[in-house]
Amino acid sequence: MKKIFVFTVLLAISVICSAQNFEGFETGNFLSYNWQFSGSTNWDITYENPYNGVYCAHSGQIYDDEFSRIQVSMETISAGDISFYWRVSSEEDSDFLKFYVDNVEISSISGESDWLFFSENIEPGIHTFTWSYEKDSFNIEGVDKGWLDSITFPETTTYPNDLAALSVVGPATISQGNSGVYNVHIKNYGSNDQDSYTVRLFREGGILLDELVIDETLYSEEAIILPLVWIVPPDEPYALTYVYAEVVLPGDEDPNNNITSNFDVLILEIGLAQIRVGYETNKTNWYPFKFHKPASLSETIYYSTEIQYNGNIHAIGYQNDFLSYVQNAYIQIWIGGTTLSNLANNWVGANALDPVYDGTFSFPQGNNPIIIPFDEPYAYTGGNLCV
Repeated sequence: MKKIFVFTVLLAISVICSAQNFEGFETGNFLSYNWQFSGSTNWDITYENPYNGVYCAHSGQIYDDEFSRIQVSMETISAGDISFYWRVSSEEDSDFLKFYVDNVEISSISGESDWLFFSENIEPGIHTFTWSYEKDSFNIEGVDKGWLDSITFPETTTYPNDLAALSVVGPATISQGNSGVYNVHIKNYGSNDQDSYTVRLFREGGILLDELVIDETLYSEEAIILPLVWIVPPDEPYALTYVYAEVVLPGDEDPNNNITSNFDVLILEIGLAQIRVGYETNKTNWYPFKFHKPASLSETIYYSTEIQYNGNIHAIGYQNDFLSYVQNAYIQIWIGGTTLSNLANNWVGANALDPVYDGTFSFPQGNNPIIIPFDEPYAYTGGNLCV
């Protein structure tokens, strides 16, 4: 019988509420505002040396002639200041952390700095605020990143009617002929309570899977998690696809936040099984993937007594808990049998392993199961397994 192995990696974070018109990243994520990312690598949340509180944000790891950018758009209703604290560790006068308003550069810092305060007067209207770490063509100095914390925005528009679909989470694998429950996180950002709206679940290609018509009150600033069900047809082909959710509110005044990001799902053929190895109580710091450095390398041995089955391995899965979305990360996976029982004194050489994945993969924000399908199945015949 074909098997799919799922290994578990957990990281712990804490959550603290943030204030209105203030962003201190104390939720441990980017969900307080409709943050957008661009560039080679997304910004991330860190607990290392914030200006205030537990968390701050920092730019992604980039290389020469690249940038990492974070921005948010909003409508300010009166003249007022935007203020924030920022710092940088970079090649002085060459690599910069820059602040833009409506794509116009306002200020920049470079070199080695402690937390610096900055403010700028903003006129009423719709504005886009952007922070961008940008590198030139040569050299690396310092940590090569910029940091941001404690942003105070001018007074902004609050829409009376504004529901947002923040996320969808559910099974990362689902078998032909079975069903899976996908939880959709909805929040009422508007000033009005809402008691009549619809939440829909779609798969890749805009195919409607399920919908809920809601007639219960969702109060202003209240959030709710709603379960939607995907019933997979028995003849659905084996494939890696994705689902997403949408909230539909008649008269919604901010349609930009009505659709979630995609959640990857692997559809299993009948005859494929999932084998779980490891314990969710045993947490690791970064194995097997680490994205805080330009590159990482890890090896792990899984014992035959843990696996207990033979067969073709079609994919590998992990449980991640990321503070931010890691988009299109380049990864490689090798797998092979070994007689070693630990890696205390030796690495298993790459020439003794088979390459099974070579490409990019996106890791969702938050606590999620993720499945990485192999380019070709690996024939496992028993013994200890090195990944």
